[in-house]
Amino acid sequence: MTATTTAEEPDFSCRFNGPAQGVGTVWYTFVAEADSALISTCNSAAPVNDTLLAVYEGTMCPTDPMQEIACVEDAGGACGRLAQVCVDGLTIGQTYTVQIASFDSSSRGTITVDLMCPCPTGACCFVDGTCTELRANACTNAGGAYQGDGVMCSTDPCPPPPELLCCAGDFNLDGSVTLDDIDPFVAALLADADLGILIDCIADINEDNTVDGLDIAAFVPLVVNMAVCPDLNNDECSGALQLTCGDRVIVDNTAATTSLDDPPFSCRAGAPAQGVGTLWFRFTAEDTTARVATCGSIPPAVDTVLAVYDTTGCPLMVGDEIGCSEDVGLPCGARLSEVCVSGLMIGQEYLVQVASFDEASRGFISVEVECPCP
Repeated sequence: MTATTTAEEPDFSCRFNGPAQGVGTVWYTFVAEADSALISTCNSAAPVNDTLLAVYEGTMCPTDPMQEIACVEDAGGACGRLAQVCVDGLTIGQTYTVQIASFDSSSRGTITVDLMCPCPTGACCFVDGTCTELRANACTNAGGAYQGDGVMCSTDPCPPPPELLCCAGDFNLDGSVTLDDIDPFVAALLADADLGILIDCIADINEDNTVDGLDIAAFVPLVVNMAVCPDLNNDECSGALQLTCGDRVIVDNTAATTSLDDPPFSCRAGAPAQGVGTLWFRFTAEDTTARVATCGSIPPAVDTVLAVYDTTGCPLMVGDEIGCSEDVGLPCGARLSEVCVSGLMIGQEYLVQVASFDEASRGFISVEVECPCP
């Protein structure tokens, strides 16, 4: 039977360019068994690739969008344009009504609807190696890497802290140490709480892995001389930073440039094109496959593009690219990058190009290499 949409059925308040109705509306009810519930259409198969979902209190057929308690379209990440929502504040034992529809006629088909009470949580790994159990969206919003529903921090799912390449003393990330950096330096010295891996790196002027009064003597000359941060050697292909399988580094591309001969990313949204603030890396294959990823980058570096090349010669030629990634989704990060390249020659070097998608997502980008792919 083909589902219809009647005139009495309410609009979806969250519909793109809406509010408006969907196409082929179907209805469900459920009884809350916890104070939250995850309702998802993410497991739907093609041609269903764009859905709308709304939740209403009670079992009376709603007629007004104001009766909605939740609405979602385009959940993003691994769900893409499919709908998924976690509804909080439910009353255990109370019945709720769910409205689901396709966005347009081309997205009609068999919609898979999954219900989970309560909303699932999982291990969220942060850049400093710490772990907190959160919901997937909360983890991503906090800048962490979600390890999957039901994964516990007690299983030690997080990698060790990476090597962070920062400019000591440059708290405002403007490329030099000036009077403007004094107040944040003092605040870092006086802070009782954990400063986070980035501030720890910038404030540890004497590089003894501790932020304390001993850093003052090293900080003062930097301010007096208005020390300029060193240039990024790996801003150019010829200066690619050497990584070993198992390495993870975090590099700031705020001041990185994009050269005319930096090749376009074949996978960039819209069409092949360059990124913004290009960084270059190289690694030697220790297996026939390798995973290269920007998971765990520090906000605002939340949107990256990554490519791997079967050469170490610069400039690169068309056809050298053997892997490309943008917007890989969870658990890496909705708009971060992750790719597994195969057919590698053990002992051969490969180049990696990483960039931000736009100016707004410049910042500290995490780059890791794992051989073989997990």
